[in-house]
Amino acid sequence: MLWKTDNVLARHDLQAAIRNNFKPKARRDNAIPYAYCACLDCPGISEKGVPHLATDVHHLDHNHSNNAPENLAPACKVCHGAVHGITPQVNQLTLLVRSFYGVQRQRIALNNRILAYERLHLPVDFLRPALADIQATEDKLERYIEAMLKHEPFYNAWLKHVMGISHLLAASLIADIGSPERFQTVGQLWAYAGQHVRDGKAPRREKGIPANWNSSLQVTLHKVVSSFVKLKGNDRCLGRQLYDNYRAYYIERDGEDSKGVHARAGRRVAKDFLRCLYLAWLDTRNVPRPGAPHKETNIFPEDWIK
Repeated sequence: MLWKTDNVLARHDLQAAIRNNFKPKARRDNAIPYAYCACLDCPGISEKGVPHLATDVHHLDHNHSNNAPENLAPACKVCHGAVHGITPQVNQLTLLVRSFYGVQRQRIALNNRILAYERLHLPVDFLRPALADIQATEDKLERYIEAMLKHEPFYNAWLKHVMGISHLLAASLIADIGSPERFQTVGQLWAYAGQHVRDGKAPRREKGIPANWNSSLQVTLHKVVSSFVKLKGNDRCLGRQLYDNYRAYYIERDGEDSKGVHARAGRRVAKDFLRCLYLAWLDTRNVPRPGAPHKETNIFPEDWIK
């Protein structure tokens, strides 16, 4: 249970702490004036005598557009996850996934730097051992991710059986979404993934306007669709079959030279996949499925794993 913002710790004493401990993106225009978890049942209270430091901002009415002070409560990662049905195991998996891609970016950057110097005929052999160490760390993190996925019920029940979804893509999807119970309808999940429509068009980032979708999940979905597209001619990959069908539809409707055919077909595949992922995840948790969000579809979770 989370306290409301006007009931908790002193405003002025913790004003400095919030600046140091809250993530920049978690600070809203009406930032909460304290930096400790407001959850009455925070496990940090019994372990250390004080609540955990808050890392997240929780919206009490679950409306992320409502940033009124009375609707905000600070929460640590554990308590915030519990409110939204995100298990500690998923939190650990999320940390592993973020760490893996962080190390991967460092490995790619260092490798590019080495190649650039070698093209200039400058000796940089002393950097090769460091590159090998980073590669070893990346490989170790990937093994940890793969081992943790073996204990994830949703991965074992559905996600690992979908043709075109690797263990890294599966882990990224679980980490980016966290829990299907965060979303009352699949339409909310589509919007969270940046697959919604704004004024009849796909949303784009605009300078000075913060995006209201999860960019990491949007990138992960792009990787998922790309993985499906690469499986050309594979009759077992429903994702590739859907892409071919949607692409043919848009070519017939708009002409073969029309711009954006690939992107539009890819978005349709991403939304179909997300819908089935959402339903399959709810089934794994024995949560009743909601009704169809917009229109009926003939594609269901079991179709992806035939």
